[in-house]
Amino acid sequence: MQRLRFPRLPPDGEFEPTSPAPPPEVPALLLGRREFLAGLGAVLVALASPFTRLRQVYAAAHGRFFTAHEFATLEALCDRILPADRDPGARDLGAATYIERLLTAFDRPVPLIFAGGPFSNRNPFPDNGTGTPSSKRPRDAFRRFIRLTRWQRLRWRAELFGSDHVTGAAFNDAAAGGRLPGLRQIYREGLRKVDGTARSMAGAPYTELSSDQQDAILATLDRTVFKPDARRGMSFVD
Repeated sequence: MQRLRFPRLPPDGEFEPTSPAPPPEVPALLLGRREFLAGLGAVLVALASPFTRLRQVYAAAHGRFFTAHEFATLEALCDRILPADRDPGARDLGAATYIERLLTAFDRPVPLIFAGGPFSNRNPFPDNGTGTPSSKRPRDAFRRFIRLTRWQRLRWRAELFGSDHVTGAAFNDAAAGGRLPGLRQIYREGLRKVDGTARSMAGAPYTELSSDQQDAILATLDRTVFKPDARRGMSFVD
């Protein structure tokens, strides 16, 4: 069995994304609906237009990852995967905001990965005399996030930025079957593919289509494009 070689950790434990090198060729996008929401897919590497890049820079400067159009496309896509019925759908539940916060977790001093605990302030303490809820509540420990260990930081940076873009994160790529694609690139290029397919099939951006048209776009992508992510081992039908 091949032995794993672990890299030497720097004293401060910080692993910053390195500048990505341009790939030798452009691979095909592999994207699944379930993979998309969970961040499980493969990357279509392509250069964005200067205008799109400008909007991405603007979004980053305002503490966001997605442009306004990308975010609207993500909201619409999530809402077709988990539409509202008697219960709220993905849009009402804030699925797109949750995804964006995960993708920008390292933009804060303490990454928003693991919330504290064990108690929130949603449920009050019981009244020991009556057995009914009291007026006292525990402190909401989930508002404070836990600092990551050095290995956790390395792993989560690789998840978000890609193993080949984080110093020290590619040590296991050969044994694991190849590079780990970053979730940030997966989502950005995945949204481009969804929107591009919508324009090709229906002549309009995904956000401007009816629910039936959006479902038809997803069905087409499901039949012809969605594939498992080789590293994460998941596909839409899993």
